[in-house]
Amino acid sequence: MQTSIPHTDMPLFCRIAETSCRGTSTRSRRAGVPCGLAFAVALAISGVLPSSAHAQQATEHKLIAAYLYNFGLYFTWPDAVFPAPDEPFVIGVFGDDPVANALARELDAVARKKRIRGRRIEIRRFRDWDKYRPCHILFLPSVDRSENLTAAVKHTGRTPALVVGGTAGSAKRGADVSFYHDVDGTIGFQINVDTVAARGLGVAAKLLKLAEVVRGVPRPEAGG
Repeated sequence: MQTSIPHTDMPLFCRIAETSCRGTSTRSRRAGVPCGLAFAVALAISGVLPSSAHAQQATEHKLIAAYLYNFGLYFTWPDAVFPAPDEPFVIGVFGDDPVANALARELDAVARKKRIRGRRIEIRRFRDWDKYRPCHILFLPSVDRSENLTAAVKHTGRTPALVVGGTAGSAKRGADVSFYHDVDGTIGFQINVDTVAARGLGVAAKLLKLAEVVRGVPRPEAGG
């Protein structure tokens, strides 16, 4: 089951997450329950349980948008990717399906209200890889088709673009971060620290404590 989250309150996002992780039982940790799952549950304190599948899906979209916004705060990018003081922070969404469209709308709502490190947020939509332009975060809501993940890796190369997959396990197949559903319906996330480092990105230790960390997936060089 999914619940809504206070995605406009970034400090609360982190405070609750830390408290939730500290409160995770020893039994849960030994069972391999990632702290990121407790993180997602804790973020839902101001929400109500949706009563329909449609409401659950809409709430999940809000949750993912909140995660992506906070990734912009807890990953770091080289100064060189922001050549001007007014350079926006760009979040790209790839796809042309109902899920991609819904996620883009939620991100648009976040961009109207929030900033990342003092920069306005720009949301870009990509329905064709030929139209891709550089992003700071590139989100692929569905990477069930392996060619989409391959194309994302090819077009971003080793540039400082955080590739986030919406399909479980994609952080082990080339993405830098991936979301997944636990058996209880909550959402967790994996971070591949090796591919993140290869891109020249930094990640806060606070965020790593909330993630399932994976390693060792070589990233192909940019193609032609």
